[in-house]
Amino acid sequence: LRFSGTGEKFKPATSLSRSFWFVKDPYLDLTTDPKYSGRVEYTCEDNKCCLRISDLRQSDSAEYKFRFMTNQHGGTWTGSPGVTLSVKGKSLPLEIKLTCHSSCQLPHHLSYVWYNKHNQVKGGKKYFLLEHVEAADSYYCAIKGHEHIRAPEVPVVSSPSGEIMEGSSVTLTCSSDAQPAANYTWYKKNEREEFQLLLEGTQFVFSSIQSSDSGVYHCTAENELGRNSTDIIIASHFIFSSEQIFIIADVRAEHGGNYLCAAQNIRGRHNSTVRLTVKAGKYVGGYYLDTTDKSCE
Repeated sequence: LRFSGTGEKFKPATSLSRSFWFVKDPYLDLTTDPKYSGRVEYTCEDNKCCLRISDLRQSDSAEYKFRFMTNQHGGTWTGSPGVTLSVKGKSLPLEIKLTCHSSCQLPHHLSYVWYNKHNQVKGGKKYFLLEHVEAADSYYCAIKGHEHIRAPEVPVVSSPSGEIMEGSSVTLTCSSDAQPAANYTWYKKNEREEFQLLLEGTQFVFSSIQSSDSGVYHCTAENELGRNSTDIIIASHFIFSSEQIFIIADVRAEHGGNYLCAAQNIRGRHNSTVRLTVKAGKYVGGYYLDTTDKSCE
């Protein structure tokens, strides 16, 4: 998929310092968005900046906006409305045959019950033929007389949305529909791409969240009938400081990314973004962002 945007809105004496595409406020560059990791590419030339998205997914459906910044005070521009992308799924087969399996030793001539989400549907046999399929349909089966017993469904993790202040308390809650009740276990993916055990319980609490807590977390719901799991990404979008100068005392690779400065009073709010790139080399001390420059006033 290929989009194009133009950067012709600045005066001839003004130079372009940065341009990018985004779908989320406040201006999260798609190249740094974990959802698009490794799937987006910009090609900018002749006052045009094209966005290419590979491995297109239905979740990519969104309004895409183009933004550029110049070397002048207040020299920012955002294309609004943007370009709306609607991704349709592949056509589904007309009929699907579902089969109910059990690892238990069961007598013959059993009756089965089939459910669409939590609503009982026509069934009774081990096999269930679907003639009409919807993209978000979810089915499960049970043995008649034991309908209340089922393995955990895919867990749902609730987390706070919006801006998070570093040092604040954040709670992740994992829940799944299961009978008997499921036991929950939390994991975090480490540098070796392995999931490391954190704790057991429905909630995982950051009493004082830090930028180093960013990463992929894994919640598993399990009972005697089965196991299911889901992932959640905690992104680095914290409010690090409310001071005019933000200092990074021990710069590491994970500090690289986009930093947003927001100046706000009763008259309104103005944002400006700076990108920090951390390269391997000799340590030379701290790095600081001074918001006294004109870009953040």
